[in-house]
Amino acid sequence: MAVNSSSNPTLMASLAKLPVPDLHDTVARFAEAARPLFSADEFETCLAKLNDFVATQGPTLQARLHQRSAEHANWLEDWWNEYAYFLNRSSV
Repeated sequence: MAVNSSSNPTLMASLAKLPVPDLHDTVARFAEAARPLFSADEFETCLAKLNDFVATQGPTLQARLHQRSAEHANWLEDWWNEYAYFLNRSSV
């Protein structure tokens, strides 16, 4: 029988916090996954946009994720529940 950790505060307190992924690692993993989906020219455009993101908006958004992580036991849980479970009405 599985234990629902969200209804067991003692178990929740013993779990490690979900880490915020590193911005550069995330962008690199995205680029690697996206590569087969683009032509060479399209991929160069994608890389330019990723580099622009890392240089402009990325650090601000990363800092906001770290702030959220400091304020919540799990920075992703609310978003995951809302967008992955509750809003998705596709049949399985």
